[in-house]
Amino acid sequence: MTPEIVFDEAEHIYLVDGVEVPSVTTILQPLSNRAYSSVNSSVLEYARKRGTAVHEALEMYDLGGGIEASPEIEGYIRAYLEWTSIYKPRWTDVESIVYSKSNGYIGTLDRAGTLNGREFAIVDLKTSTPSKEALVSVCCQTAAYAIAYTEHNGKPLRFAESIKRYGLFLKSDGTYRLVDCEEYENKYGFIGMLVFFNLLTIHKSITSILETKGRKK
Repeated sequence: MTPEIVFDEAEHIYLVDGVEVPSVTTILQPLSNRAYSSVNSSVLEYARKRGTAVHEALEMYDLGGGIEASPEIEGYIRAYLEWTSIYKPRWTDVESIVYSKSNGYIGTLDRAGTLNGREFAIVDLKTSTPSKEALVSVCCQTAAYAIAYTEHNGKPLRFAESIKRYGLFLKSDGTYRLVDCEEYENKYGFIGMLVFFNLLTIHKSITSILETKGRKK
């Protein structure tokens, strides 16, 4: 039976059949904390709102609507349009929720589809600076999405291994950096999927400990 999935935007949590399930971004929070621990909270909030505006504008565009860009985000939009003119994506999924029941996590992937009519890929859009932490994080994030996408769509597990994974870092000056996650992982000697599952195990362990402590208190 298909589970009932609800995203509570106000609380920013996912509920599956009424039970909260950790999101991919929540599980990867330790990497985000490391990357932005020294950044002023007001700066982070401004960047978050800007990123949301870019995502919303591009979602409307990729779903076949018009595109409206304020001067604040116009450069990021130009960067995306330039990238699409070269890679010619045909998206099957735009801002789609994917759920891995077997592993107990959920998330919303930005884009999935074919690039240049050949490879099937998951692409995560970023408006942040491509720091080392951000690059490692996007590799882990797309690996998690690849597995959840495969399971969510009833495909054999080996399908996840064939999915290309990219982080597309859009810049305010209209340029972009496309990161091939597999190449980046090979270059720096780590496996994004394994890092993600290690963090997932830690997240579940901490959650279990805190819930036990709460019951005994």
